[in-house]
Amino acid sequence: MKSFRYTLLLAVLFFGALPLSGQKHAHIPGQILIGLNPEDNPGPVLRRYQLSHTTAAGISVRRVADLLNTWLLQTDASGASEREVLAWLSRQPEVRFAQFNHILEERFCTPDITPDDPLFIQQWQHINTGTGGGTFNADLDSDLAWNTTTGGLTPRGDSIVVAIIDGGIQDTHQDLQANMWRNNLEIPGDGMDNDGNGYTDDYRGWNVFSANDNVSGQATGHGTPVSSIIGAKGNNGIGVAGVNWDVKMMFVAGNSDEATILTAYDYVLKARKRYNATNGQQGAFVVAVNCSWGITYGQPSEAPLWCAAFDTLGAAGILSIAATANEALDIDVVGDLPTACPSDFLVSVTSLTKTDLKSPSAAWGATTIDLGAYGEYVFTAGTGNTYSDSYKGTSFAAPQVCGAIGLLYSAPCSNLTDMAKANPAAAALWAKSLLLGSTIPNGSLENKTVTGGRLNLNTLVQGYQNQCVSCMAPFSIAAPAVGSAQAQVVWTKVADVQSVNLRWRKIGNPTWTLEPMVTAPFILSGLSPCTDYEVQLRSACGGSSISSWSAPSVFRTDGCCSPPAGIAATGISENGAQLSWAKVLADSGGYLVRLQPGSGAWQEYQANENTLLVDGLSSCTEYHVSIKTLCGNENSTWSPDFVFRTGGCGACLEQAYCASDGGFAFDEWIAGVEIGSWGNFSGGATGFQDFTASSLNNKLVILPGSTLPVTLTPGYSGLPYKEHFRIYIDYNADGDFDDPDELAFDPSFASDAQVKGEIIAPNFTASGFTRMRIQMKFIGPQGTPPLPCETFDYGQVEDYCAHLGLMMIGTNEIAPVKSLEIYPQPAGQQVYLQVPDHDHPAPARLTAWSAAGQLIREQKLTLDPYPIELNLDGWPTGLYLIRLEAKAAVYQQKLLKIR
Repeated sequence: MKSFRYTLLLAVLFFGALPLSGQKHAHIPGQILIGLNPEDNPGPVLRRYQLSHTTAAGISVRRVADLLNTWLLQTDASGASEREVLAWLSRQPEVRFAQFNHILEERFCTPDITPDDPLFIQQWQHINTGTGGGTFNADLDSDLAWNTTTGGLTPRGDSIVVAIIDGGIQDTHQDLQANMWRNNLEIPGDGMDNDGNGYTDDYRGWNVFSANDNVSGQATGHGTPVSSIIGAKGNNGIGVAGVNWDVKMMFVAGNSDEATILTAYDYVLKARKRYNATNGQQGAFVVAVNCSWGITYGQPSEAPLWCAAFDTLGAAGILSIAATANEALDIDVVGDLPTACPSDFLVSVTSLTKTDLKSPSAAWGATTIDLGAYGEYVFTAGTGNTYSDSYKGTSFAAPQVCGAIGLLYSAPCSNLTDMAKANPAAAALWAKSLLLGSTIPNGSLENKTVTGGRLNLNTLVQGYQNQCVSCMAPFSIAAPAVGSAQAQVVWTKVADVQSVNLRWRKIGNPTWTLEPMVTAPFILSGLSPCTDYEVQLRSACGGSSISSWSAPSVFRTDGCCSPPAGIAATGISENGAQLSWAKVLADSGGYLVRLQPGSGAWQEYQANENTLLVDGLSSCTEYHVSIKTLCGNENSTWSPDFVFRTGGCGACLEQAYCASDGGFAFDEWIAGVEIGSWGNFSGGATGFQDFTASSLNNKLVILPGSTLPVTLTPGYSGLPYKEHFRIYIDYNADGDFDDPDELAFDPSFASDAQVKGEIIAPNFTASGFTRMRIQMKFIGPQGTPPLPCETFDYGQVEDYCAHLGLMMIGTNEIAPVKSLEIYPQPAGQQVYLQVPDHDHPAPARLTAWSAAGQLIREQKLTLDPYPIELNLDGWPTGLYLIRLEAKAAVYQQKLLKIR
């Protein structure tokens, strides 16, 4: 999930108290003007101020004018404390007037800048006049942003580079050629790697498909308009304008599969890393990369390399901008690659129309999709020196956001560039927080994107300008404890900073301790054990310029009587395990360790050191471990549970079975499985569901030669489909389903309804837990039944552990299924559950399943108080299966909710 609040917090941590954007009367932080009585001087006021404001690190004063006996005070106050100082000064007898030192504006009007490109008037995404079915002002406010900057260079003179990875580009296009990035350290066509970057003749960029710089790639019809939105040359009297009139676009052809994409990312990453390492002498200052492609329904868990690449790019200073799916889907629910990847350095974009509404065919996600931009029939340049408004999709919304990042770096404030050179990752995160914090609220995106808003170039640029400071405070501050009496403070500062002051104090202490002229890392000594402290830093730049204090960084020294962390279990056998954990630095009197087998009683052990060998455990049993530290008269709380399972689970968990997956399980899935008195009811979404661990307790027992009735129920989100069910059981426990009789159930036909039959077990000789695989595969006209190790496109696969028994077993092994009494029926907002022979107060497990086979409720409870009250608030009307699993029996009954 994306964390908008996290990135905004990082920005605050970087700069501390910055001027607020949109502030009605901006003033210089900490500066207060006072007008004194004609014969007075500020000396008495300053002495009283220092006596009454003991936390003040210092105050300076200078005379401004004889007029009104005016003086300027420079304080270290900011925010609310700044207003408190102003109020205090107003009450002093010598002071006639007190006010902030406000910043003035020049009162002339500048016409909004628009380019002379003849087709610019058709680019409604820049200026929407409401014609052609559009909505007035449903646009990027590009003309307002261009009053400040039109792109090109940073204030420090760096050429801003935006990378585009796509199928290909017409880089000779009349509106693109001037803004294409060229590797000027490479001699084109000489067959040599002149700049030593590992790529031969990469003068125009790189083509992953052909390993050369032929960036026309495989097709130019998509990459050309995508690139044009970012950086079609503006104000050149030709065609259209991009978000940036001037920018360098690095094009990498390669977007067919994940391996190709990772190779393309590698080219972009190496260019920025070389730039960072050589202080701009080599490589390229790539600030963002555009990704207008992906995999609908793709799961981040299945693409760890792809998702991890964004963090690696971000560490070098590159934000990745990605277009989400062009289907009406909730990405939070169904997944998408790459826009569901959980990287802080990824920005995911959906599409809006010219009427300021989310495009009907564009996906959304309240925790995965960050913002919207205009992507429905935008007018821009295309291949063959053409121009058109036929471009539709999130592919053309993402490059607006990518171009916005390039434009941001060109704004006339060097803070972002200076940060990028000192700490590239911090700059990328700040750029993202500026982007997300500047969106314009949009009703069609509310509760559907992280920000609930759309891109606006002007609020982005102006928001950054409003935070610009002449002297930057240290940022990326951390103060990890290095013992019970010390902490090591580290930070990053920009090149213009000449010195850094540090102050620290115990939380709650009104007095700061000042450490002047410090260098990183700085060791704070003489601290108290297990105590919370805060630290702030301030920069001194050229002349008398100083920054505000950074936001406080809080840390705690070691030596607390806290529960151990890092619990691990090694050397696990059927009946024992070696437990270990991180040693607590407090004056420990040892540890108390407790183990709980499943839902059984806790067993406690004493340990003098941070290891413990436990034996006498039950085989194939899940154990919960919790530990507390003994500290003399005070003991810690119990640690969070650590869970491990003893050996002896047989082939089911100890053999390496082949994989099988149903791929797409949103339209159809296995809703219910019933074999004999055993059953399980589940839902869709993922193509493979692993129930092996849970079925060890709620187990299916199979005896040699036994016959068990089978009922398999499909679930559908809409229309039913013809499905072919199969059940495979590894009867000889050898880790596969290839042996005779291991196709345990096959109805020999496909059906869109419930399938019934029976399993006739062979006279097997193996015993213990083995693997059972249940498959449901959509069968089209040319379809075939599922094979045990097959991955198919539509349907679902579920794996379970089944227990192979060699003799008749007692009722304590197979709990009988009994009727559960539920009243009133039909139900409203609450019902009561009652079992015919309840064992007061026996523990039980309650589950509730919808008619579609989805798990609605699961909880542990005791049958006390009795009867059991079940709250149905928030449950949709419909039919449910309520199941209560107790030690003596399983109770279940249907429940009908009507209101």
